Amino acid sequence: MNTPALSEPQLRVLRILFNSAEPLWALMVARSTGMPYGTVYGTFRVLYAHGWAVGDTDGAGGTGRPARVLYRLTGEGRVQAAALLGETEKENIR
Repeated sequence: MNTPALSEPQLRVLRILFNSAEPLWALMVARSTGMPYGTVYGTFRVLYAHGWAVGDTDGAGGTGRPARVLYRLTGEGRVQAAALLGETEKENIR
């Protein structure tokens, strides 16, 4: 599968997922980074489409509220993220 070209905001989301020991929901990522929700959700869609991330519901939906989707990297996603983020860090050092 081809490696997607990720924007800087998308790389930030990927880095957060990569460094997290627990699955995260998009609202948590958006609030902690100050990034627009659309950017975060869009990034999760890209990662999901490439098989790098999966989302599972937490079952905590309340009355009139859907359950949250918690995202985490897949094994392939972790491998690709490590390679991609490593390359990005090397580029930033130059």
